[in-house]
Amino acid sequence: MLAKSPQQSESALPSGLSLFHLENGFQLLVRESHENPTVSLSGSVSGGSLLDAEGKRGASVMVTNLLLRGTHKHSWQEIARELEDRGMMLTFRSGRENVSLAARCLTEDTEKLLSLLAEVLRYPSFPPEQVELVRKAIDQSILRSEDETFDRAYYTGRDLLYGEVSAYAGRTSGTHESLASITTDDLFATHGLAFRPGNTILAVVGDVRPEQVRQQVEELLGDWQGKATPLERFIATAQEARALSGRRVELPMPHKSNATLVAMRPGLSRTSSDYYAALLANYIFGGDFMSRLNERLRVQEGLTYGAYSFMNAGLGAGPWNLVAQVAPGQVDAAEELLLAEWERFAQDGVSQEELARGKAFLTGNHPVRLHTPLALAGALTDVAFYRLDYGLIEEFPAVIDALSLEEVNTAIRKHFTRKRYVILIAGSLA
Repeated sequence: MLAKSPQQSESALPSGLSLFHLENGFQLLVRESHENPTVSLSGSVSGGSLLDAEGKRGASVMVTNLLLRGTHKHSWQEIARELEDRGMMLTFRSGRENVSLAARCLTEDTEKLLSLLAEVLRYPSFPPEQVELVRKAIDQSILRSEDETFDRAYYTGRDLLYGEVSAYAGRTSGTHESLASITTDDLFATHGLAFRPGNTILAVVGDVRPEQVRQQVEELLGDWQGKATPLERFIATAQEARALSGRRVELPMPHKSNATLVAMRPGLSRTSSDYYAALLANYIFGGDFMSRLNERLRVQEGLTYGAYSFMNAGLGAGPWNLVAQVAPGQVDAAEELLLAEWERFAQDGVSQEELARGKAFLTGNHPVRLHTPLALAGALTDVAFYRLDYGLIEEFPAVIDALSLEEVNTAIRKHFTRKRYVILIAGSLA
């Protein structure tokens, strides 16, 4: 029987963690720790590029990049000066399913940071000159991405797998055409659809008192209005991946000195009941230098500069990806061997020895991943965003250790077989 993902429960929060639900739907998590006079924040606003209107892909990325570029109260220079003078850090990043934030300050500046955060979340002004600067910067990033062999293969693969109109296809930054079409009205509309208290989670870790933080957040955000935006119909498009049984696409980039090979198939969601078994299986197959894929293609055969695999497991079932960087004359041989190793992995599964090594790494690395307050705040945000059990942060090693060989190999047969996949080669093919 496959191990199930822990489901969210608030009945038994880990020691030291407080959870508050504001009446407007805003979720606040506070982890009290007085070891250092600092405070770290992590947050998530659900939606991301899923909420971009048709033909307006890139709007969420633009909005996110403009949050610190001016509000109705302060210019971007004033915001930047405030952060610099107090030694505070505040950043935002737009993803496919959400916008994430990370922030840090001294304890004495906590209220000031929370106030600034509330202001930029609620009242961005999208100054015209800043809109054009951000548009130009994102357009340049698309140009650079189009000239990267991995990006060219990866995003073409997502387009083919999900269909170009799917929220799970292509770049979150959009295309040159969609980016150019985005107006200020589009930015305000995108902001209004996503930046609502019902979509927002904030985790605060550090030298604070939970009740005091709750009061501060209530004062700053208690009158913010907006229910959670339904995402189900967007997430459902991830389940509509096309049946591309071994389709092969070449993307010539003759000015490049190498080529990137990407094999891609539909994967699974972060909330799948066998996510942890799949996570362990992926690590064994392509998760580090000693993984099966890299050991065969690079160490034994010398066909690649490196080979690895990774999952894009989110609210929707993102793709599972196999990647190899190869010299032009080695493309065919590397492709043949990669597919052979994949087939062997799918048919035979992993061994008990490989299982033990994978468990040792994932469980041993877990404390390292959470060694800073900001990393812990980020983990709390992820658990809340995916509606997992809050105890998972401490219990993750036990969840991994409890996985049996049968569970892992069953997950491989379910999610990682050579079905419905596409293979792409971008770069110098001569």
